Amino acid sequence: VVELEADLLSQKSNNDAMAENFNSQMAYLRGRLAASTEEVKRLSQRADFETGKFVELAHMGNRLSDDFSSLKAVLRSGGNLVGDVDYRIQLLQDGLYQLAGEFQRL
Repeated sequence: VVELEADLLSQKSNNDAMAENFNSQMAYLRGRLAASTEEVKRLSQRADFETGKFVELAHMGNRLSDDFSSLKAVLRSGGNLVGDVDYRIQLLQDGLYQLAGEFQRL
């Protein structure tokens, strides 16, 4: 009986150690999972930000295209060439500088 009792105590001690080790490993894995989840959230937010920047750049490109079309229309119509052309060229230059600045920030 004493020997059986000793074996049971030894098994219980081993089981307790295994349970403690398991709990420790689970806590570590939960921590890693939480850290990975936060990293995924951060990367997702960054991707959303970058996507937004590219959408902005696409809109700028569309505005520049519209400005070029307007300039061509003014040149074809032969309207107030000096004033209209200077104004359209200034719009184009401003847009190009803004677009270049956005690309440099990316």
